[in-house]
Amino acid sequence: MPANQDDLQHTHAWRFAGLVQSRLMHPVGEKVIIVPAKPEEGSTFWESGVFTFTAKDGTQIRLLNGVDHASETWVESSQDGGKTWTRAAVITKEDEMIDMRRLDVVLRPYMYGKTVNGEPWVVLGTSAAEHGTKCWDIREREAPLADLAQLKTTAARVVFPANAEYAYKDGMPIQGPDGSNDYLTVTRHHTAGSREAAVNADTILCKRDEKSGCYDIVGLLLPRAARGVIDNTCNRLTTEIVFPDGTRFWGCDIRNVEWPNAASRNPLVPGDLDGWTLGDFDEISSFAIGQWPSELNLPAATSVDAILGRSPYAAYPALRWLGVALLIPRAELIALAKGSTGSGQDSEPAISLTYERAVEAGSKNTYQQFISRKELAATLTGMGPALMVGQDPAVVEDEEQQYRR
Repeated sequence: MPANQDDLQHTHAWRFAGLVQSRLMHPVGEKVIIVPAKPEEGSTFWESGVFTFTAKDGTQIRLLNGVDHASETWVESSQDGGKTWTRAAVITKEDEMIDMRRLDVVLRPYMYGKTVNGEPWVVLGTSAAEHGTKCWDIREREAPLADLAQLKTTAARVVFPANAEYAYKDGMPIQGPDGSNDYLTVTRHHTAGSREAAVNADTILCKRDEKSGCYDIVGLLLPRAARGVIDNTCNRLTTEIVFPDGTRFWGCDIRNVEWPNAASRNPLVPGDLDGWTLGDFDEISSFAIGQWPSELNLPAATSVDAILGRSPYAAYPALRWLGVALLIPRAELIALAKGSTGSGQDSEPAISLTYERAVEAGSKNTYQQFISRKELAATLTGMGPALMVGQDPAVVEDEEQQYRR
């Protein structure tokens, strides 16, 4: 059963959420890493994204989608902690086709590691929509970590297909209770009903079958309307980090009405959460806390009624697709949770935050910030920013500024 929120306030995941909220509303060293590609002729698609994966040997891999061309994924690697990047592959929409079936959109790449004959490999997944349908599926391809260029030429295969009733997209790997990488969360969209209702998105948990390599549904992980009305139409898991105390921080995208870009017709009134209309493309960031004892098939999940971030623009509030990447070994994270910065320098980055945020004209750029070892250690030991729950953090920010004046 989900935990009472009062029982979670001293957990690592809750404390980390306070830091993320502070950083999203008061960025530190923020930089733009993607200005999305313009739509192709005849298409309304305009979306980008980034996913960061850290291999066991410390290699960082980032997947950039929709930079120069919509539906194109760049695979880049770094051996110096993200200071410099080398592009290993550019995977086009045509590379993702199976049996020459044309695709309209490919987005939301993700990655996880595996071992093949004792050697490290990586698996790259994407969400893809075939031309002329409203169905999405999940596709994967794999290659040796030592030869990422093979990701372009390795054939993709569907590992979680759509069906007559549902489409599945937005895959996100999460760690199993035993530390395995056999689990994937996806958003489930009911496409057999009205077009408007098809945007409604719950998050379900799936497990990979060892023989077939395909995913089977385990159960519903994050249902909609878990925070009252503000997440009526979407509770989408976008990222995970597992902390030493066993709690899991899950970034979530939330919205509450079915029509797209609803806030442009009904701009947000700061602080009036009950009056907000957040449609498709208006998603803002929240979070949930997961706990997964080994005896449970499905993690216990608590969706927290907290807004971690939104843009400052009332007609375009989107701040979504939060990604959290751990840039240090697990042993160092454990040391930080005990208040020690270990062998690294206090100022060295321990975590990267990436997210997509609307600009004043309504388009969305992808941004990145870093959290230092010192800041993370302070947060996990209870000395970081306090989490604001059930409030518009932008209004609290304004009130604090007025008080200081």
